[in-house]
Amino acid sequence: MFSAGRGDELADTITSYLQFCEDSAITTKETKVYANSKPWINRELRQCLREKKEAFAVGDMNTVREKTKLFRTNSVKARAEYKDKVEAKFRIVKAKEAWQGLNNMMGRTTKSQYIKSDNPKELSEELNRFYARFDVGDSSSECENICSKLTTDAAPLEVGEQEVERCLRRLKPNKAPGPDGLRGSVLKTCSQQLAPMLTQLFSLFLNIPFVPRMQAVVQKTVAGLRTMSLAK
Repeated sequence: MFSAGRGDELADTITSYLQFCEDSAITTKETKVYANSKPWINRELRQCLREKKEAFAVGDMNTVREKTKLFRTNSVKARAEYKDKVEAKFRIVKAKEAWQGLNNMMGRTTKSQYIKSDNPKELSEELNRFYARFDVGDSSSECENICSKLTTDAAPLEVGEQEVERCLRRLKPNKAPGPDGLRGSVLKTCSQQLAPMLTQLFSLFLNIPFVPRMQAVVQKTVAGLRTMSLAK
């Protein structure tokens, strides 16, 4: 007999094996990100800045002037190369990445829009009336009629292998992983290999019905908590 505990165990086993294969096959690389770094700053410009700081520390002003001139020259070239990369994104129809590049070049960041009001209490009441304007009658009888018409002997849901593979290929690699921790890039790249196994897993959970705990609950970490929560 299939139980909820075995369902969690099955989902955890498959997910853990996929994570093991991901860690074994994909190499990781640590990169250093500077707070005020621009996207066109390359290794040559960083090396030039490092040499300029070293020369300034020892008081060699001639070298400082030379490195400053070299940095300006290389910076113009780096900006032109980055501009060509952004234009190439438009040519290959990658509008999202192209607009991100333009915003980086202009130094423009999106700011959250907040509603300002002189009377917050009146604004909250107005919003409450607006969103609750449809909830004015008692619809319990209609809900009971609809529930009574639903049949329990409906045909079981079926998931096809091609449908699962198609959904995996549509995943966006830049999106954050879900509660299971599997990356979208891995699922999309290995969609053909993972489709048969995931089809059987989804069909099993749909017929039970059952939702694995790891797919429904996100584990909280210390990094995801606010300072006030940690203080409590």
